[in-house]
Amino acid sequence: MGCVGYHRQHTKCQQLDLMWIQALHPEGRVLVRKSVVLEKETLGGQMPFKDPEKRKAKQKLYSRRWYEGNRQHVIKKAKTNKDRTRAAWTAYKAKQRCSHCRKKHPAIIDFHHVIKEGKRSVNYLAVKQFNVSEAIKEAEEKCIPLCSNCHRILHWHETRRSMRKRRKKRGG
Repeated sequence: MGCVGYHRQHTKCQQLDLMWIQALHPEGRVLVRKSVVLEKETLGGQMPFKDPEKRKAKQKLYSRRWYEGNRQHVIKKAKTNKDRTRAAWTAYKAKQRCSHCRKKHPAIIDFHHVIKEGKRSVNYLAVKQFNVSEAIKEAEEKCIPLCSNCHRILHWHETRRSMRKRRKKRGG
């Protein structure tokens, strides 16, 4: 079915008595694909994993074993993805300037939502959910970049304005 050095992959399809057998080249190209008809006794007389509970339990066991064998690879891949995401977000913030004082540094840039409807935290999207493209889209559509100090001063003034409006409504 295959030559020395080639990997064989056996995949059962959803039909009762059919199994695909294919030999793969190390680069992933399919060399041979052959379907084999099996007798019902070979599969135990029933479709494998027809019961959802058994299928779920089998998948859980398989996933656990796979993770145990590939733990270091998974951790390394997660770390590289996290580093790449943070670098992309830092690079985007490094291009921004404070709209008020014109200072430019990625450590001090915040994003103030001018459009309040459907507001989502851009830092949460970028850093916690690793979705830099959504964070950039949100920042460009609904926000203005401000440095930390200007952002806090702006919110302080907004709070004071809203307090004055409430006092006037109460008649005080």
